[in-house]
Amino acid sequence: MLKKTLVASLLVGLLASVAPQRASAEVVNEIVLRVNERIATLYDYLLRRAEYRNLILGDDRLSADEQERRLAEIPRLAMQEIFQKLLLDSRAEQLEIYVTDEEIEDSLIQMRERMGIRSDDELTQALSQAGMTVEQLKAQYESRIRQDKVIGQEVWPNVKVDEDELRRYYRSHPEEFQIAEKAQTREIVVLETVTLDEATRRQLAQDLVARLRGGVSLEEVAAEYQDAGDTSGVIDLGWVSPGDLDPTLESALWALEKGGFSDPVAGRGGFHILELVDRENETVRPFSEVKARLKAREQDRMATEMVAEYMQDLARTAHIVERIPPDAIGYRDATAAPIREPFQVIEAAEAAAEAIEEATEEANDAAAPAPEPEATEDS
Repeated sequence: MLKKTLVASLLVGLLASVAPQRASAEVVNEIVLRVNERIATLYDYLLRRAEYRNLILGDDRLSADEQERRLAEIPRLAMQEIFQKLLLDSRAEQLEIYVTDEEIEDSLIQMRERMGIRSDDELTQALSQAGMTVEQLKAQYESRIRQDKVIGQEVWPNVKVDEDELRRYYRSHPEEFQIAEKAQTREIVVLETVTLDEATRRQLAQDLVARLRGGVSLEEVAAEYQDAGDTSGVIDLGWVSPGDLDPTLESALWALEKGGFSDPVAGRGGFHILELVDRENETVRPFSEVKARLKAREQDRMATEMVAEYMQDLARTAHIVERIPPDAIGYRDATAAPIREPFQVIEAAEAAAEAIEEATEEANDAAAPAPEPEATEDS
């Protein structure tokens, strides 16, 4: 799973192979990028760019400034993603890496399970909303799996983590592995009611504290006063850490010894009486508990760097012919493309349909001949 996550940012989404019939053949076949024997057309680029745009505009989690920044990066990201796909697809051909029908079917089954798609009809319907067929989806999975295999064969074996390095990092960053002090806590509240004034309630709370400290349990106190509405029942707050409670309650709690009861604390709903049932001091997780997490993180870091270097090596040795659209110039230096899994196209069917429409219109505009210059009196 980790390898797939690392490779995902290098892989294209699903809609590159979906070419609306309305676009002219001339535009669809205009080559903007060739990598060895692989090509990408202007239409591939326009479609990818439009798809990215719709995905960003549809993400309501982004601020206006962040949305504007990402929109400005779209042309270069779209071309970068296409370039990386061509590099990996070409390398897969050179290595004679192939994907079996069983591998594709397994990926489809996993996708259906994740998305709760229970039948072939449901899958077909979901894909049709995105303008796709099951065969096109399978083709995209085949490409994705082949590229995973390329990375798995040529990069992943070199990702080797030194345990001594992990231990050195663990010893030099103890703050990352601290377990905060925590307390198991219960309380009872002398409630704000219309039948008792504040002075009476405060006195009742003080009397209850005295009884609790004398050996009476919270359950006994609650049984005596809860039915009349003077107190709450026993409230189990569970294990709490510094910062979890209201500051006034927290000050009272952390001053207690194990088994102790606090003085009445005025708070929301009445006077609170806290019991510190148990306490665990601040500690550091042992290396054995964090080793797997540290190793995975280091593998992630190393693999990310190695994949980037690997892609640069592929680019250096590839035969590349570029006719890059002006807005995508500099695509090789763009920040990493967004991570997208093949099945995500189904979840974004409306955005995909809009992307196809926009790409088609723009492709046709690009194919239209330039208007003749107007004649002037001097001509």
